[in-house]
Amino acid sequence: MDQHKNVERKEFHKRKEGYRAGNNGHRDFRKDNKREYKKDFSHKPGKFEHKNSTGFNKFRKTEEVEIKRLGINGEGIGYINQKITFVRGALPGEIVEIEITKDEKNFKEGKLVNIKKPSENRVPVCCEIQNHCLNCPLMILNDESIMYFKKDIIRDSLRKYTSIDFRRVETHNPILSDVRVDYVNEVHLPVVLFNDKPRVGIYQRDSKFLTVMDQCKLYHPIIRHILQSLEMIMEEDNIAVYNDDTRYGLRFVSIRVLEGSALVILVCGRNGMDPRFYEKVGKIENVDSVYYTVNTSKGQNFASGRYMKAYGNTNQEVTFMSTKYILTPKTVFPENTSSAAKVVEAVREMLGEEGKEILEVNGGCGYLSHALKEHHIKSIDYSKYNIQDASYAAKANRLTHCDYEYGDVPELMESICRNRSFDALIVHESKLGMNNHIKENVVKSRTKELIYISHSASSFAKDVGSLEKDYTLKTIVPIDFKTYNEEIVIVARFVRNEKK
Repeated sequence: MDQHKNVERKEFHKRKEGYRAGNNGHRDFRKDNKREYKKDFSHKPGKFEHKNSTGFNKFRKTEEVEIKRLGINGEGIGYINQKITFVRGALPGEIVEIEITKDEKNFKEGKLVNIKKPSENRVPVCCEIQNHCLNCPLMILNDESIMYFKKDIIRDSLRKYTSIDFRRVETHNPILSDVRVDYVNEVHLPVVLFNDKPRVGIYQRDSKFLTVMDQCKLYHPIIRHILQSLEMIMEEDNIAVYNDDTRYGLRFVSIRVLEGSALVILVCGRNGMDPRFYEKVGKIENVDSVYYTVNTSKGQNFASGRYMKAYGNTNQEVTFMSTKYILTPKTVFPENTSSAAKVVEAVREMLGEEGKEILEVNGGCGYLSHALKEHHIKSIDYSKYNIQDASYAAKANRLTHCDYEYGDVPELMESICRNRSFDALIVHESKLGMNNHIKENVVKSRTKELIYISHSASSFAKDVGSLEKDYTLKTIVPIDFKTYNEEIVIVARFVRNEKK
C-alpha cells in the first residue's frame, strides 16, 4: 500500500489532462502559441448521465474496477493487474466501468463510463458543469465523507514527514464551511480567445486547458453577472485579447465583491484600453469602481504594478466581526468570511487567558488581530497596502490593543524579537509553507507558544517535522474554506520543548 501511495504522489503533478467540452455551457480549450482556442464538438454529453457525459467511445475497450480509496486530489483509486489506476469522479466502494485514457509504467488513468455499483456516500451535485471541471471533485460526496477525507489528508501528511504519534495530538474533526455555493468573493481570471470571441476562465492545474467560469456556482452571483456582462461588452466592442508577441490587449480580469459592491481590475498590455471600455465596465450593475494596470511581464504578479483608477470610487467598505474596513484594491481580504470567522474563534480558544503579548507574522489586513481584543498584538506583513488598511481600521474603530508595521518580514521579526519578548507567536502561511528564515526566527525567539495557520496539509507537515526538535504539536483544528476540493486551512497550536 505504501508503494502505491508513493506512486500516487509522484505522478500527481504529471496527470492533469483537459476534458472535452459539453453542451451545458462548460468549455475546455488547448492553448496554442497565440493564445487562441478551438472547441471540440466530437461529442455532446447529456446533463447528468455518467455513460454519456464522459465522451465515451463505444468501440473502445472498457475495464471494470473497484475503487478502494480517494487520492490526494479527490480522484478515485483502484487497481488493474496490481497497477494503480486513477478515475476522476469515482468514489471508494464503487464498481465502475472505465475507458483507459493513459497507461504508463507505474499507473493508469481511466475515464468514467458507467457506475455499476454506486457508493452510498454519493450525493447529487449542485452544479451542472461539475462533471467536466477539476475544481470541485468532492461535490459528489456527502458531508461526513468529506470531513473524514480531509482529516485523512492531514494524518497521512504528518505520517510521511514527521515522527509524531498522531494519537497524542488533540485533533478536531474538520469544521465544514457554512456556505457551499455563491461564497467566493474574489477571482483572478485570464482573458482568452474562444471561437474568435474573448472569454474569461481559468487554467486547470498543471495543464494548458482552460475552463470558462461565467457559470461557476461557487462564485458570488454578482461575480457571475459581471463576467457574463463583461464578455458581452468585449464581444460588442471587439476588444483585443492580449497577444504575447505584440503585447497589446486585455490580459486578466480581477473582481472583488464586498457587501454588494464590486471592484473590477483590468490587467492590460501596452497603452492600456480605450477609456470608453472602462466606462462601459463601470456601468455594469453592482460595479462600484474600475481600475486598470499595464503589465507585459511573463509572470502573473500583477499586484506589483501601479493600479490606476478609471471609474468610480477609490476604495471598498466592508464590516467583518464588528470591525469596519476601507480597503484599497491591493489589500488581501478573506474570500470566505464565514470560515475566516471560524479561524478567529479557533485561535481565540487556543490562546486562552487574556492579556498575552503576541507577535503576528504575515497578519494581512488585520482581520485576526482586530478581533483578538483581549490580547496585545504586534502585527507585521510584507505588504504596505495590507498594513495601511489594517492600521486605518484599528484607528477608525478605536482599537488600541494592536499596532502594525510592514517591511521584510524575516528581518522585522528578528529585530523585534531581539528587543522584545512575547508570550505567543501567530504565523500565517500560504500553501508554500513557512519561510525558512521565519522558521529560524521562531526557534530563536524562544517564545513558549506558537499558533500556526497553514493552507496546505503537506507544507504544514513538513514545517511540523522541521520544528519537532524545538516545538511539540498539541492541537489541530482543520477549518474548511473550500468544501468541494482537497484544500483545508489548519490552525495548530505548539508549545516549546523544555531543555533537559
